[in-house]
Amino acid sequence: MRLRSSLLVLTVVAVLGTTGCGPDCDDLKKEAKELKDTYAACSSGDACVVVDMYSLAGANNCLAAFQCSAALREGSDLDAFGSRARAIASDFEDCSECTMAGCVDPSQLHAECNGSTGRCELVP
Repeated sequence: MRLRSSLLVLTVVAVLGTTGCGPDCDDLKKEAKELKDTYAACSSGDACVVVDMYSLAGANNCLAAFQCSAALREGSDLDAFGSRARAIASDFEDCSECTMAGCVDPSQLHAECNGSTGRCELVP
C-alpha cells in the first residue's frame, strides 16, 4: 500500500466574511503545494529523506501542504524551504480556513524516489 501524503485530512472552514483586501487564500494554498512539490522532485537514483513539515513551516500552520511529515529530496536547501514555507504560512493566517491533519507516525515510514512519478514519496 502506497501512502501518498500519509495523512487523513479534516478540513475545517470558518466563514468570517471577506473584505476584498485580504490575501488570495487559494493562491497561497497553491504556492504551498508547489513549493513542497519542487522540493520533492527527484530522478531515479536520487535519495529522499523524511522531513517534519511542522518543524520547517511552523507547528500551528493551517496549510495541508505543510503538515505532518513529507518526503523531500536529500540535499535540498531545507533552510530556504523553511523560510519560504513560514512566510506562506504567515500570510495564510489571514485566511478564514484551517486544515487540521491527522498525521501518520513517521517512524513507520521511509522516503524513496519514485522514478516513474519523479517525486519523493513516503512508503511503509
